[in-house]
Amino acid sequence: MILSMKEQGLIFLFICAVGFSSGAVYDIFRIFRRIIGHISPICYIEDFLFWVLASFFVLGTLITINYGELRAYMLIGYFGGMILYFTFLSDIIVGGILRFFHAVSGILRKISDIVIRPLRFVLRPISKAVNLIKLLLKKKAECGIMKVRKAVRSAKEKFTWKRKGKQ
Repeated sequence: MILSMKEQGLIFLFICAVGFSSGAVYDIFRIFRRIIGHISPICYIEDFLFWVLASFFVLGTLITINYGELRAYMLIGYFGGMILYFTFLSDIIVGGILRFFHAVSGILRKISDIVIRPLRFVLRPISKAVNLIKLLLKKKAECGIMKVRKAVRSAKEKFTWKRKGKQ
């Protein structure tokens, strides 16, 4: 299919936008990694999944706008859009989202401290009382076991026949 120069320019800009948006989606993976923390094999799997999904998305885009024809200017546009995104916006967006996440998590931590601290003052004496009761019951049980053992020994002594001549 022969495209005019204007159509090729529009396709180039559209593919640049697709590359730009792919960079933004990859930043979501990066933010997710920084918040949760991953080991290397999981990062490799995530990268592989990203590129598989990005490939299907780009292929679908190419089929939609250009009947699946892949041309050099499209590859240049896609990777150029990604490079532009990572050069100018990625650090700003990732840093801003991470700062926002840390601020929200800090606020939630303070709220939970405000809610939980009074509960600590109420629950701490209760837990100490429960632990004391457990300790007392354990001591009582041990004393009970000792008494049972002593009673069993005395019963054995009373009911065992001693031989004459042996004492």
